Amino acid sequence: MRRGAAKGKKVPELEDDPLLLPPDLKIVWEAFGVLNTTRGRGFGVEPITFVEMEAYCRLHAIKQEDRLDFAYFITGLDEYLLEWHSKKGN
Repeated sequence: MRRGAAKGKKVPELEDDPLLLPPDLKIVWEAFGVLNTTRGRGFGVEPITFVEMEAYCRLHAIKQEDRLDFAYFITGLDEYLLEWHSKKGN
C-alpha cells in the first residue's frame, strides 16, 4: 500500500494487484487514486467533480482529445465506489 493519499487514506499500488492492466488503464487507475483524495466534505462520500478531473488532465498534460474518455473511465470508477459506499452505509 502506498501512502501519500490525503488524510491517512491508503491507495493500493498497482504492483500489489495480481491483475495486470494495460498501460492506458494503469494511468486511469493511478489518476483515480489521486482524484479520490479531492472529494468534497459533506454528509457521506461525494463524487469526484469534473473540475478536479479537468485540473488533473491539465497538470498531467493529457491530450484534449483524450479527456472525454478519461472522464468516462474516472466517472465509471467513481460511480462504482459511490454505490459500494451507499450499500456499506457510509
